[in-house]
Amino acid sequence: MKNSRLFPVALMYVEGTGVEGATRMQKLVFIAQEETELPEAFEYEAGPYGPYSWELERALDQLAGKDVVDINHITNEVGNEKTVYSLTDIGIRVGKKMVESEDIKPFLDIAVNIKDEFGDRRMKDLLDYVYTKYPGLTTETELDTDRLHDPDSRSQFLEPGSKHGETKFIGPGPKEGHNMRSSAKELFSVE
Repeated sequence: MKNSRLFPVALMYVEGTGVEGATRMQKLVFIAQEETELPEAFEYEAGPYGPYSWELERALDQLAGKDVVDINHITNEVGNEKTVYSLTDIGIRVGKKMVESEDIKPFLDIAVNIKDEFGDRRMKDLLDYVYTKYPGLTTETELDTDRLHDPDSRSQFLEPGSKHGETKFIGPGPKEGHNMRSSAKELFSVE
């Protein structure tokens, strides 16, 4: 159904908060398609961070080209890039029309439920949920799922060329980071 391609707009419209993170956007739409009555609008395949849809990425770019969606790339405090999706003024008007449309309003209700349940989850919890429930779409992952949820781990990424399950990691191992600095005082000392 063509209207279900507007679901990403619904996700950004509800709560007026947009969606922070390309991976989060991918997973929220994926969960909505898999676990609700939302008709499938985007085909997913196994990607570097679990289920991924090229169609969704293209749709978001097209919506940005039509000035419905604003896509910003920001750099966080550790230098990683994060994509933030929000609605433009035109996008907000589209959202308001969705509320008034009997055909599309159910998508807003689904978006509210998806954001309520998954929108504020920490990324590692969201990925854990998806990786556990849909392991068939995690076969191409670049993440080491054992380290992904280890609070002592410095990196969840596998070294280039290694495969999931091997023990080659980027950065120190889970316990090595703690051995490098024994206290916060030592970490922040300026000697």
